[in-house]
Amino acid sequence: MTCVCFCASLIIDCWGVDASLMIGHLGPVPKQGEIIEGDIVLTVGNERTGGAQRSQIGGRSKIVEKPAAVVLDATLPFDITDYPEGSPAAEDLKATFAADVSKALGVPAWRVSVIGLKAGSIVITFSILPDETSTAASPASLAVEIGRQAADPSSPLRQGKLTSQASVIVPDSVLKVAAAEAVAATASSATEIPGYFKNCIAARYDDLIGMERCTECCERTCELGADIPLVNGQRVTARGRHARCRVICMEHCGWWSRSFGPDAR
Repeated sequence: MTCVCFCASLIIDCWGVDASLMIGHLGPVPKQGEIIEGDIVLTVGNERTGGAQRSQIGGRSKIVEKPAAVVLDATLPFDITDYPEGSPAAEDLKATFAADVSKALGVPAWRVSVIGLKAGSIVITFSILPDETSTAASPASLAVEIGRQAADPSSPLRQGKLTSQASVIVPDSVLKVAAAEAVAATASSATEIPGYFKNCIAARYDDLIGMERCTECCERTCELGADIPLVNGQRVTARGRHARCRVICMEHCGWWSRSFGPDAR
């Protein structure tokens, strides 16, 4: 079995990947200060295999920046002099607090990092780090969740060893970031993969019968289903729906790149 690996410098760390197994590299690598915009679209298959299934442009294909870490302060009603910097007591306090927060949020421990302690009773400055996966909650949304739990006496945060006594204020700047992310997520949900692509897939692209079944399923679902195909971002008219469904389903099921020469099966 051949292993295929695509590495995108923008989103995936390619260190350690065997170069002999990497058949594609998504680029270009941006220079310092440059911003790359657009979509990542992958096409599976070639003339030999007959495949032409292509990933769809939409909310999930957009090249986006990894969410930034957020920094918050939490106040504990303790005396800072009991926790000298670098002492076992201070290190234990940091570890326990980070464990309380990560458990309350349901995220891996490494995503919560204590930066330091300062006076004011004890003010713990900590950061919530981003995850590499696109489906993980962003640092800003987790910060909002911390604020919500801090105001709820029955929340997991309020059951922690230290966070049960902590007061947390989420800065307005973080709240604005979380609100913007929520708006973007709503827009992205409107561009989810339509049912006529998601539910109609050819198992192989060298099997004409399977490709024909895929096409029939796709066209039927496209013409009669709730998902209306788009043209230039706009819903196709009822009059043009049949033709549009035909075109996109032929491409989706692998016909456009298939060789129809005498050696084709």
